Amino acid sequence: MEEIKNGKDKEGIQVGFFGIEKYELLLYLSRILRQLGLSVLLVDYSENGALSAGIPVWEEFGEAGREEMTAENAPYQTAVDYCGIHFLRELMVGPSVRSRYDCVLIDFGFDLEHPAAAECRAAVIVSDQQIHNIRRLRRPKLWERFRVYAVLKDLCPCRITPDYILEEMGLKVEEGRRYAVYQDAWDTKCRISCQYSKLSPFVRISREYRDFLKNITRDLFPDFSKSEVDRAFRAAEKGEC
Repeated sequence: MEEIKNGKDKEGIQVGFFGIEKYELLLYLSRILRQLGLSVLLVDYSENGALSAGIPVWEEFGEAGREEMTAENAPYQTAVDYCGIHFLRELMVGPSVRSRYDCVLIDFGFDLEHPAAAECRAAVIVSDQQIHNIRRLRRPKLWERFRVYAVLKDLCPCRITPDYILEEMGLKVEEGRRYAVYQDAWDTKCRISCQYSKLSPFVRISREYRDFLKNITRDLFPDFSKSEVDRAFRAAEKGEC
């Protein structure tokens, strides 16, 4: 398999995604970063494997689509090349692996104590209005370690407001890094399509999703101009590889 990045002398940026299902956000963001020419690794540490369901099964690729890499807790890790984006499940990603990528995006699910979380530069907290999900994410001291983004999704207008949700989770999030996404059938359609289509387009997703994806890209990689990020977003949302 062709090497995506050679000769990197430092670890890539690692971003952790925590909370309810958010696999579409990781897939969308990875494709935008890839369009910018960055090397990206997706990792699924979640309890339900939702992100893995959005990646074609490993057997479909055969040996040509796999790569053995030195792991921290195993003799090798098997990486799937997903349209230029690499993907791993479960096995630990340490410095020797991170050094090969510009960005590592990890789905932790609700595993807030995962050892790899300590290596993240930023945390994306994803929740809805259901109290059992909100309570599982209440860890104020933990979130103080990161640059935090909050994506509150599938909201319906009621007394359970975004401010209430953040307060219940003990989260203090800057105004430009909190996103309230109300229920939208098109968003749901695009999300589900991610698990059934190899490169499902995400054209016309909610403005809040679009703002989140563009803003976090610029925050993580400020050397890219707004116009460069916009071009990468347009290519990615059309399903270009």
